[in-house]
Amino acid sequence: MKLTAASEENHKPWRFRDALKELAGFTDERIEELFMTTDHLDLVEIGMALEEAYGIEIVDEDWLIPPNEMMGGPQS
Repeated sequence: MKLTAASEENHKPWRFRDALKELAGFTDERIEELFMTTDHLDLVEIGMALEEAYGIEIVDEDWLIPPNEMMGGPQS
């Protein structure tokens, strides 16, 4: 997989799930496990680290409702 520089193609916001899968190499199963077992603030920190590392922006609505709370996981 070829990662592009921020100035080339990363100008539009990413979905958090897509960034985890395409940039961090997580499987769908690992993403589900992460969302079910990780505190919302920790997920935000992971997302911010992806944004910084890859020069991307994750869409704001992905931070409004923690994915693990939508799935019945632990709440922060």
